[in-house]
Amino acid sequence: MTGKTVRGVQNLGVDLEQVIRALGIDNVTKMNQFNLRECREVLKKKLVEEDGPLAVIATGPCALKYKKKPFFYYVDPDLCIGCRSCVNVGCPPISMRAYPDKPKGKLNSHIDRQRCVGCSVCYQVCPVKAIKPGKPGKAPDVATPLGLEEDDDS
Repeated sequence: MTGKTVRGVQNLGVDLEQVIRALGIDNVTKMNQFNLRECREVLKKKLVEEDGPLAVIATGPCALKYKKKPFFYYVDPDLCIGCRSCVNVGCPPISMRAYPDKPKGKLNSHIDRQRCVGCSVCYQVCPVKAIKPGKPGKAPDVATPLGLEEDDDS
């Protein structure tokens, strides 16, 4: 937990893992919430293959509490198949829209780059790699969320 109240005032931080262990649950695993492959593997292993009480803690910065760095993702409408995998993530900057050069009625994904914080989750779920990083260069390491910087105003 962040150690801040809802009003942003610094308070005592809580070590969630210690609280869980104090409750008698020794099977505690942490995972990076922005690495979907790791999340799937951890959840499959813990929830399907193991018995007894357990806890899985998703770690990483809250995208809503961070301001945008100059990094974003965009959708290549020529590659997008309109499957809505990225929309189903539930990220507010992602929507479906019609593109002028596409057939009438065909919707493709669109990412509002003014609101994108660069967390890379949409990039990871796109089955046809239509979502691209907004900066030139190689694709980002999906284990590290990009574009996030702590907002001093929170």
